[in-house]
Amino acid sequence: MWSILLILGLLLQTPVALRADDTPDREWVHRNQRLEAHLMLNLFRDLVAQGGIRVYDKALTAEEIFPVSVAYTYSLPDDEVVVNIHSQLRTMIPVPDVEDVVVHALTVVFSVDGELRNVVYHVCPADEAH
Repeated sequence: MWSILLILGLLLQTPVALRADDTPDREWVHRNQRLEAHLMLNLFRDLVAQGGIRVYDKALTAEEIFPVSVAYTYSLPDDEVVVNIHSQLRTMIPVPDVEDVVVHALTVVFSVDGELRNVVYHVCPADEAH
């Protein structure tokens, strides 16, 4: 796991200086963006395997959750870039003490250093869950 964090740290700290008349190598940018996203997905999968993603005291397994997107977002309150991994649940989880409402998806928020910051539950009425 440390090797993943080291590689991710090196990728995110590599400066790229462009002059106004320079054109970035789009293939290089695309390849590195994909590599970074896959490194963050590996970190997410490791966390799931260790029982680190919980919904109402239930640890999720790899069979219960599947990631669908990775997004880098600048957080204004924290003044930093965060990584959001949005995932769908294969089986909806009922919200305790709320009738007919389920958790159908999660967004797991990491710092770019791989530190878990937050887990956001996405809820909806049970009859609208997919």
